[in-house]
Amino acid sequence: MPIRNLTSWDVVLAGYVKAGELELARKAFSSMRVKDDVSWSTMIVGFVQNGCFDEAFGFFRELRRAGFRPNEASLTGVLSASAQAGAFEFAKILHGFIEKAGFLWMISVNNALLDAYSKCGNVGMARFVFETMPEKKSIVSWTSMITALAMHGYGKEAIRLFHKMEDSGIRPDGIT
Repeated sequence: MPIRNLTSWDVVLAGYVKAGELELARKAFSSMRVKDDVSWSTMIVGFVQNGCFDEAFGFFRELRRAGFRPNEASLTGVLSASAQAGAFEFAKILHGFIEKAGFLWMISVNNALLDAYSKCGNVGMARFVFETMPEKKSIVSWTSMITALAMHGYGKEAIRLFHKMEDSGIRPDGIT
């Protein structure tokens, strides 16, 4: 690469992970003298999208050890890994970190946390996240909670929540 600035490195990383070339992405990432939150997020999200959840968890841990503050993309990415891997304990640890670091105002992070708890089979924690969301709930929030209830045997409660969503002015979409 003729000009090696941070942006060009981040573009290379994104290209590699999008193409599924994870070892090339890892080598490029390792050879970067300077990394930013985009570099870290690209690796975390890219490895999650390629089904490499343990590696995504590892990159998140490295990000923290390197002194970086996670951003919205890295948090939702690692929460997605927790959901897909059924890593309930890791999701709980992330929840504590998210609270302490002040990320609970981000609706996307709340939605990813709700999804992780739901897919890990803990409807109680999913419900807690849903009920304590500080922002107005999005259609994704409502749909995620309704789906969690329905998938875990709480059909009547899911229907009640659906009606509550409609009463709150949120219109269902094709997924809800």
